[in-house]
Amino acid sequence: MLKQAAVVKKSPLDPIINKFAEMGYDAEGAFDMLDEDGDGVLTKKEIEDGMKLNRIVLTEKEWEDFM
Repeated sequence: MLKQAAVVKKSPLDPIINKFAEMGYDAEGAFDMLDEDGDGVLTKKEIEDGMKLNRIVLTEKEWEDFM
């Protein structure tokens, strides 16, 4: 009998989360840091501003997957 491999679905947020993890943030900490107005929703501007502030750069492919 063949076992079926588990399929892990990647999130478009994975590259961003991984880059913040490299800086010592967990996912919740990164979210809180990016959520400038504290409304619990990340806007494109908040993400872009937070990434610029922290000098985090995504590849073109990572941005395309994210958007």
